[in-house]
Amino acid sequence: MKKFPADSVLEWGVWGRYAAALLAVALAYFVLAKLGLTLASINPSASPIWPPSGVALAAVLLGGPRLWPAIFIGAFAANATTAGTLTTSAVIALGNTLEGVLGGYLIQRWSGGSDTFATPVQVAKFVLVSAGPATVTSATIGVLTLCVAGFADWHNFTPIWITWWLGDAAGALTVTPVIVLWAQTDWRAFYERELREAGAVLGCAVAVGLIGFSPLLPRSEYTSPLGFLAILPLVWAALRRGPRDTATVGLILGAFAIWATIRHTGPFGQMGMNEAFLLLLTFMISVSVPSLALSADVAVRRATEESLRQIKSELDSRVRERTAALADANMHLHEAQRLANLGSWSWDTVQNRIDWSEQLYAIYGRTPAQFQGTLDEFIGFVHPDDRARLRASVGDALKSGQDFTHEERILRPDGSIRHLQSVGQVVRDENGAPIRMLGVCLDVTERKQAESALRDSEEGYRLLLKGVRDYAIYMLDPNGRVRTWNDGAARIKGYSAEEIVGRNFSQFYTEEDRAKGEPARALAVAAAEGKYEAQGWRLRKDGSRFFASTVIDAIRNEAGDLIGFAKITRDITVQQEAQLALEQTREQLAQSQKMEALGQLTGGIAHDFNNLLMIVSGYAQLLQRRLSEAKDRQAIEAIRAAASRGERLTRQLLTFSRLQKLTPVVVDLHTRIDAVRDMLAPSLGGNIEFVSDIEDNIWPVEVDLGELELALVNVAVNARDAMPEGGSITLSARNMVLKPGSAAGQFAGDFVALAIIDTGTGMPAETVQRVFEPFFTTKPVGKGTGLGLSQVHGFAAQSGGAVTVSSEVGRGTVVTLYLPRARAEAAAGVGETATPASGQAQGTVLVVEDSREVADVTSALLEQLGYRVVRAENAAEALRHLQQGIEFDLLLSDIVMPGSVDGLGLAEICRERFPDIPVLLTSGYSDAAQAADGRFDILRKPFELSALERAIEQVVGRGRERGQRRAGLR
Repeated sequence: MKKFPADSVLEWGVWGRYAAALLAVALAYFVLAKLGLTLASINPSASPIWPPSGVALAAVLLGGPRLWPAIFIGAFAANATTAGTLTTSAVIALGNTLEGVLGGYLIQRWSGGSDTFATPVQVAKFVLVSAGPATVTSATIGVLTLCVAGFADWHNFTPIWITWWLGDAAGALTVTPVIVLWAQTDWRAFYERELREAGAVLGCAVAVGLIGFSPLLPRSEYTSPLGFLAILPLVWAALRRGPRDTATVGLILGAFAIWATIRHTGPFGQMGMNEAFLLLLTFMISVSVPSLALSADVAVRRATEESLRQIKSELDSRVRERTAALADANMHLHEAQRLANLGSWSWDTVQNRIDWSEQLYAIYGRTPAQFQGTLDEFIGFVHPDDRARLRASVGDALKSGQDFTHEERILRPDGSIRHLQSVGQVVRDENGAPIRMLGVCLDVTERKQAESALRDSEEGYRLLLKGVRDYAIYMLDPNGRVRTWNDGAARIKGYSAEEIVGRNFSQFYTEEDRAKGEPARALAVAAAEGKYEAQGWRLRKDGSRFFASTVIDAIRNEAGDLIGFAKITRDITVQQEAQLALEQTREQLAQSQKMEALGQLTGGIAHDFNNLLMIVSGYAQLLQRRLSEAKDRQAIEAIRAAASRGERLTRQLLTFSRLQKLTPVVVDLHTRIDAVRDMLAPSLGGNIEFVSDIEDNIWPVEVDLGELELALVNVAVNARDAMPEGGSITLSARNMVLKPGSAAGQFAGDFVALAIIDTGTGMPAETVQRVFEPFFTTKPVGKGTGLGLSQVHGFAAQSGGAVTVSSEVGRGTVVTLYLPRARAEAAAGVGETATPASGQAQGTVLVVEDSREVADVTSALLEQLGYRVVRAENAAEALRHLQQGIEFDLLLSDIVMPGSVDGLGLAEICRERFPDIPVLLTSGYSDAAQAADGRFDILRKPFELSALERAIEQVVGRGRERGQRRAGLR
């Protein structure tokens, strides 16, 4: 059953809206009831005009039976304020309420509810319900109540009942449609044209009402028929405006008729009031109900016509769309066949007629005029070698009824050959006899050519991979198993394809890499990133190692699934060795450049630094001879020791940077190592054992004896400092024949390996790499200069050899000096300390020194020896003294001096002009000393008094010998 609109519109929980609806319905009912009762004539409670019945029925249809309290209250109030008692009023009100609720229920159930005016059948049902059960119930209850209560005589029951029933029926039939239909109106649908036409219809109804019924116009017996004009606006409204305006026109005309009847005019005003109203009601029902049914019918017809028009429009649209789609599909079919180079055909086996599509003609290179459409003619277009197979395939398909697929070649008129793939399907009649064959032909020439090219390419690729011997190129499955193997892989790795295919590639990795999971990681990286690249050591079949460059690429199918890996391996052992050699050369170059820079710095400061040390050392020697107090002499000795350490520090710097001039002599290592051991023993401490291990037939070496001893001392001191708890130092010497690439680098030939081995704490690898760097030390501040091993490195390089260090934390250190073998024998007494000359010297010495302080201390030392000193600040001043005729026993000059002539130039001038004067040069700068190139004796600053005395004695003695030789020649 259809729900009442109120069930969805009114939510009864919203009591305010519900109360407003009750109030509106009750008020409307009460007002219209009071108006209707004013027209009662046969009984105060029975009126022939009862519009409230229409209000009650409309309220139930629109708001549902929940509005019954409003109907009851309105009816009770109207009756109670008119006649009768409260009881009779309540019973009558109950009958009025039942009328509305029963009528609404029946219409809702059988006639579509508020849509009851949509069709003529539903209008008829509405009339039957309104004029039948609903109004009969109200009239019966009301009249019975009046008679029982004594407010009406029983002999008047029938006229009162008819009056009551017709009044209620007329109210329901005329008022209910107007309220319901206007309540359902969509006011947004009122356009200007709609308003004009509706106004015209309603205006016409008003005009007809005035003409036919208005008491304002003169009335006569001739004007009474004008009431029949009411049919005009009713028909107009029914045909043009629909049920709503038709019901409204009927209500308007009924109102005018009631007005005229009340004024005793019009067609019904000449008789008694009750009879007149009964006739009026009959008139109203007679004109309103048929008009309402007509309007519903017209509305249905109009809706049907509109629906048919829409259906026709939609059908036309669909036909146009389907036609366009068919045309578009046909066009796409032709285009698809053209793009795919696909043609269709049909063979009528009964008529032996073959039809081709346009594209198939293009494939065959023929026109419709060149093909008569027979099977034999079609077979004739096929390549002679394929005709028999094609005819057999067609015959087998006709016999078996199965589809066939065939590939054939065709000959085009231009002589070209095309490859086709044909598919056919047999169509049979109801008896199973073949009547037609349908099929398509696909031009696969390009595909065949591509397949042929692919085969050629694959063969070329196979031959290429087979011919590549410098690269191992092979495929792996997703789990790392070898799937393919080329000749390069067999050459590099040593496995044949039969030996390795199916085995995991991890066996090419070293045991260390396999333990770290490197093979699996390589595949994981390649799978995740698409490529894996690495270099490292790999294994051959025979277990030998080679250094490889490896690239692994992930291979995926079109769906993106991993199907394997492509692996390329190259043996780059030679390149790796070359790279290592290059890096070593670069390191050596960098070290050389560092040494050159250090040498430039060292050479720059050595002269000034040694001059300062000369001043300190010289005055310390002079003071030491004059002081007798033990404390004073101890202080002077400390000054001399500091100056000596400063001299050794400068010497170590010069040695490391290879600027210290060496004086090589052939040395017997047995003798010198014993001397070094005796010299070192007191400084090593009692908890360190010094052991020497020298071969009996050890080769002699040619080295600077002082630098050798200094190098051994530096290494031994470092060894001592690495053994705070004690230990042993072993000094060993072995004859060795070196080859390129040995521990001594690129040196080759006969060498003596002089090793100092300690049992100290050892050094980590990063420290070993830096031990020869100048000023690098691991000792606390003030405990070491960082130049000891730097001197050792410089001494070894200047001596034509090398030095290596090997160490392990907790296991000790081995420092090995590789010194070239000397072919001469060691001279007797080499390295022994000469005894200083004794006695007072005599003579005059010309001292040439640009530094006043150095000149002062040098002069004081000479005077301490007994010489008379004449001083000059430069070569020019020295030459002036020489040219004055003073007899000088010695020229003692610094090499580095300002001016155009340095000390070496002065010595050469003196030898040329004054050959009888011996020359002794001094210098704190090694480069200057090297420039002398052995032509003059050189005394290095700072020097001891005894060294100065010995040097003078030697120079003067050689001078006397030269003079005697010159005298003998004369």
